[in-house]
Amino acid sequence: MFSGMKRILVAVDASPCAPSVVQAGIDLARTNSAKLLLLRAVGLPPEPLPLNGFATPPTQVLDGMMVTAKRDLAELSRRVPMELLEGATTHRPHHRDDGLGGEEVVAQVDAAKVVNHADRPVLVVREKTAA
Repeated sequence: MFSGMKRILVAVDASPCAPSVVQAGIDLARTNSAKLLLLRAVGLPPEPLPLNGFATPPTQVLDGMMVTAKRDLAELSRRVPMELLEGATTHRPHHRDDGLGGEEVVAQVDAAKVVNHADRPVLVVREKTAA
């Protein structure tokens, strides 16, 4: 399917289907003798925060989100057999002194952009629905 792959980037989010995405990565890695690199990007959504979100500075909100993301990613990493795991990392976009800049929102991973503009194969794992 994807011959010649040595490393598979498995990008996950906080959705309930993240374990299914990791499992799809594991299956693909086994089939291709590849290693997995798990990635969780963290950032504020482009839409406005709820009213209670404004009581906390954006940098503190992001700090809390990073703690949660690291914990969740560690949990997902434990599902990957050691021989298949190259690593796991969280990514927080760089931001300006004011805590939020326009480029931070633009820097967020947009799945459609990744799929449509990637220069290598991309596999999208969708949540299974009951038939």
